[in-house]
Amino acid sequence: MLVQDLYERYSRLAFTYSWDRPLAILGLQKRLARAFGTRGAYGLFGTYFARLLLWRRSGDRLMTRIEQHFGARHRAPTWSWFSKVGAIDYLDLKFQQIDWAEDDFENPLNIPDSPSPTTADADGVAVTLRGQARKLIPPKGGLANCIILDEVKEEDVNLDDLQCVVFGRDKGWRKSRDANYHTLIIRQVAGDIYERAGVASLKAEHVTQEGYWVTIQ
Repeated sequence: MLVQDLYERYSRLAFTYSWDRPLAILGLQKRLARAFGTRGAYGLFGTYFARLLLWRRSGDRLMTRIEQHFGARHRAPTWSWFSKVGAIDYLDLKFQQIDWAEDDFENPLNIPDSPSPTTADADGVAVTLRGQARKLIPPKGGLANCIILDEVKEEDVNLDDLQCVVFGRDKGWRKSRDANYHTLIIRQVAGDIYERAGVASLKAEHVTQEGYWVTIQ
């Protein structure tokens, strides 16, 4: 709750240059990581990775992407809110009430350092996220009311262009049809390369059971 509150407040600050957004908080992030005894990068921590990954834009105001240069020291991936301008909130996920879907994704903050500048930042942390992409199965009324996209309005997007990666499920999901799947919404860039598009809490019937591994950058 402390981290979520800090980051929600920080995301509302105005900077003269948008690319200073991820830089100004690095000192705080390092101190928090030491306090938690975990690794921190891109506004997330290894211990709370899935929960903190499920951030959303705040309100109706769309976010804009920060122009980043390939190979830059602090280049942020699309799944990090460091890569965008705009206020954020987090999905309202009750503590002790979520089963984290650890078989559906690889936590990049728990992976050994990468020496490649194309797959890691200056601290050796991976800038790519691996997850199992699943197709969406919209109900008759559509899913626009369930999905929150970062940069575009939900009604302006063809759902066939979007997929999801499940990061958590409400406890009791195996027995209850009303349990929600808490997901990262992604779109294809090329081949098996995807980028973040938003987040959503969906019913099991709106997500295919079979997935396949993709890279989200």
